[in-house]
This record gives sequence, C-alpha cells and structure tokens, in this order.
Amino acid sequence: EGGRITTVFFTSSEELTNDANTGSADQGRDLYAYSLKTGALSDLTPDGNSQDPNGASVLGNVGFVGSAGDGSRVYFAALGGLAPGASPGQPNLYVYDAASGQTTFIAPAGGVSLPQERGMGSGAIGVTPDGQHLVFLDSESLAAYNQEGRNEVYLYDAAADRLVCVSCNPAGTSPTGPATLPGVFPQAKFKAIPESGTLPAPRVVSDDGSRVFFDSSESLVPGAPQGGPEPENLWREYGELEPNVYEYENGHVHLIAPAAGLVTS
Repeated sequence: EGGRITTVFFTSSEELTNDANTGSADQGRDLYAYSLKTGALSDLTPDGNSQDPNGASVLGNVGFVGSAGDGSRVYFAALGGLAPGASPGQPNLYVYDAASGQTTFIAPAGGVSLPQERGMGSGAIGVTPDGQHLVFLDSESLAAYNQEGRNEVYLYDAAADRLVCVSCNPAGTSPTGPATLPGVFPQAKFKAIPESGTLPAPRVVSDDGSRVFFDSSESLVPGAPQGGPEPENLWREYGELEPNVYEYENGHVHLIAPAAGLVTS
C-alpha cells in the first residue's frame, strides 16, 4: 500500500502457531506471514501429512522465492508434499494463494536456481507485482524438451496454472549451452548466481507477465548467432563473447541483440 511493506515473510524451525509442524525435534521449517497492519501471524505451510515427519520442511534460508507486492501470492520451495503432484521428501516448488488459502504445486525444484541467501527473492527469479507470474531458471526438463541438464527459462502463470519454457529451442534440437536471466551468469555445472554490483537487479519480466527477457547462446530465431558446445566459452565473465539477448512475448521469441563474436546461423 503506497509502497509500504504490509506483510513480512520468514521461515522458522519453531512451531509459532497452533497448526505449525516442524517435527518432534524441530528439524523442519515452516513459512510464516506476519501482518504489520493487524499483528496476525499465520503459518502458510501447515503440514500434517504422515509422509512428512518434519512438516513442510521449507528449504532453509532460500525457501522463500518471492511474492506479490501485497502478499496475495507467495512462491516457495519445500520438501513436504503440500499439494497434489508434489513428491514428499523431494524439493518442490509451490505457490500459496492468500485469497483461497490454497497451495498449488508448480514443478519439482531440484533443478531450480533458487535465490541466494544474501538476497531473498533476487537473482535467478522474477515475480510480477501482482504475483500472477513467476520466472525462474531450471536445469531439469519440465516441458517436452530435453535440456540435457542445462538451465532454461520458465514462465509460470498462477491464474491459469500453466508452465511454459520460454527459452527452449522451438526446433527441438538439443541445447549447446545454458540460458540465463539478465544479471545472472552460469557457474560450474550449469548453476546460476547473481552478478555482484551496486546497480538494481535487472527486470526479467514485465508487470503483466506477457514479456520475459533472457540471454542464450542458442540460435532461437532466424538470424541469431549460434554458440559452441562449452558454456564457459560463451559468456562474458569467462571470455570475450556475450550471449544473444531475447524477448519472449505472448508465445513468441524475438531477438533484441545478437551476441558479439558468435557465428550467425
């Protein structure tokens, strides 16, 4: 409201509400929301599932992924089976809708590049102000496309419960390198970490979720340069080359800027 923070989200291994469950030895973590307006504290991840002895087990300090500006939707990762489709004991990516009180499973989170502990909700994640859309990097194949363990960019629409890969090659050919988001560069084994610096984090998604901006060495549209097989040779931080800059808009990919030094296909 007016740019002021009205809700604070945090994780704790302590059972702070009557419906909280973090296990008999407090080995799990729940995700809580505290309203600065009403003083109410709510557990967003109550879990009585017998397959989850330590409750939701939200993933450490990076389990909170991001939220709408008004806290109406919250994205997080947890080991607990909190919704249909999730795998108890495995990392799962969820969205919590405050209006309905329901939690929805989005995708497995084992390959998701979660925010770094130093910057909750920053890095390889983008959330629109209304919380309807989430953009994230994942090295697991979540669509009908073989990523071969390389990061691709995904867009999730919470209202439609729809997940699409915006950076997967539409020709279906295997990737030769990872995709990434502005302000993020690939690390060893195709992981991603935020670039250091003092400038604000680049925006990766428009407010309405219709446009996503990403980088890739792949030739995804005619005229775009194609990179080689080794990711460390394709990125500015590891050499002289920079990736192609793309825009995904309403199901279509457009080339914004071609990479310098790559071969045009």
